Amino acid sequence: MVTWQKKGEDHYDDVEQWETVPNEDGTFQTTSRLTVKDWQTEDYTCVVQHKSLEKDIVKRVIEREIRRNQDIETRGPSMKRGAGYGKTNTSDTESENSELKPAVKA
Repeated sequence: MVTWQKKGEDHYDDVEQWETVPNEDGTFQTTSRLTVKDWQTEDYTCVVQHKSLEKDIVKRVIEREIRRNQDIETRGPSMKRGAGYGKTNTSDTESENSELKPAVKA
């Protein structure tokens, strides 16, 4: 599950959530988009929850990503059908949360 928070509280306005879809390799992906209007005065975070994670992945949305209108990707263990999961060959190394365990792609 992918959710958004504004100033530490759950935020549902201006959020688009796509369904979870399979990839050709048996993994799955989902997309969640938050449209940010007043980004300079607000504090937004993306929260990824999955039963395979020891704790939630929380990624703060930073100004550089908003100004460039960049997608924020969180990658880590890929959920596979049937036999569990395997690690991807990419990771989040640029964010302030990069010390966290790998995340599910959001």
